[in-house]
Amino acid sequence: MKLEPAYKTLVNDNDAGILRKIGGCIGSEHYWTKQNVNNLFDVFVKSESAKYCLFELFHTLENYSGALTELSDPLLDLVTNLSNDRNKNPSNLHINIIDSSLIAVLQRLHDEASEDEDETAINTCLDIWDKLLQSEIFSAINAAKELDKRLLS
Repeated sequence: MKLEPAYKTLVNDNDAGILRKIGGCIGSEHYWTKQNVNNLFDVFVKSESAKYCLFELFHTLENYSGALTELSDPLLDLVTNLSNDRNKNPSNLHINIIDSSLIAVLQRLHDEASEDEDETAINTCLDIWDKLLQSEIFSAINAAKELDKRLLS
């Protein structure tokens, strides 16, 4: 499709305003109804724009009506993208991760994978946790606190 090359260019633009604007599309329900949504999402998670729209992304995924297990590989790509970028702008990235619904999304992903007995998705989820903890984007203490809050509520 013609949309994908233009989208790839926009989500990797040098202008932070454009990155925020185009990344905000991830929260639109129309984004998720596109025939090529898997390709668009794969491009998005590897993009510069994803780093500016973590709150929108994880909030949207937390409320996503589809199976998150279908998105486990792109989510691993996203965490890889974020962990590779942590040295460039660590404070903003840390705040965006903390404020996001990342823990809820990972918990739901793991729950769905466990329920479906999907070993591949379970392992990918564990790989995501490993990447997060190794990159020090999200400390083990903060992660445990968030999990405790969500499990007890």
